Amino acid sequence: MTLNEYQQNAKKTDLRDSELLIKGVNMICDGFGLIGETHELQAAKGEKGIFEAGDVLWYVALTALDLGQTLEEVLNRKPRTPKRNLSEVFKKVYRDNKGIFDGQYKEDILDHLRNLIIYIDATYNLVEVMDKNIEKLFSRKERGKIKGDGDNR
Repeated sequence: MTLNEYQQNAKKTDLRDSELLIKGVNMICDGFGLIGETHELQAAKGEKGIFEAGDVLWYVALTALDLGQTLEEVLNRKPRTPKRNLSEVFKKVYRDNKGIFDGQYKEDILDHLRNLIIYIDATYNLVEVMDKNIEKLFSRKERGKIKGDGDNR
């Protein structure tokens, strides 16, 4: 599976409100989800790390789509060090823009997304991460368990 194929499959499991996406609100939800999953990935050990990496990659894929980018476009960006950390970016958007993403920090976000893809690829087998994550998500979707909390649903 390629990165762009993964992204299209991830989109099929996205239950967000498209009207909120137009207003830029979903970007904030994705940002907070991405930050949370990244922290879980840092704490994960062994096999659990692959599943947490998949959760991070799902948020990376949807956030890239929110910004009008494919995952391959994100990965092929010129390497840059982000000016702000990801938490700071989403905090500023939430606080200063009342939760509406206006594109002000797009480049910083794309830099972070690129770095996360590279980290996942360097730490785990990216193809295995994508395959396991899509398998898990489609299984949950088929069973009506896509929403909710916890790994074992």
